[in-house]
Amino acid sequence: MQHRQPAKVSQTGAAQMTKGPFPVPPHDDTSHTWHHNDTVLTDDQMRGGQAILDDMGVRLASRMPGFGAMLEEAEFGAIPDHIKWGRPEPIRWAQADR
Repeated sequence: MQHRQPAKVSQTGAAQMTKGPFPVPPHDDTSHTWHHNDTVLTDDQMRGGQAILDDMGVRLASRMPGFGAMLEEAEFGAIPDHIKWGRPEPIRWAQADR
């Protein structure tokens, strides 16, 4: 799994900590989603963003709920596929190599 080391919080992140949880990012070509492989994205969907941040030692709040109790395991693969649909090939290739 990525991000095993505690992450350092940037000045932007530190400023955001005083404002509350980060907003939901867009799933367009600029999204941070493309920095993670499908395994990480699936773990995030199953357990929720807060569990991932806690594992990483990041002191930020997440609004992303976990859907592990609501979806079947096979359904989780459809979510990244849907998000990736329509993205330019170079972005899909880079994300697949992560």
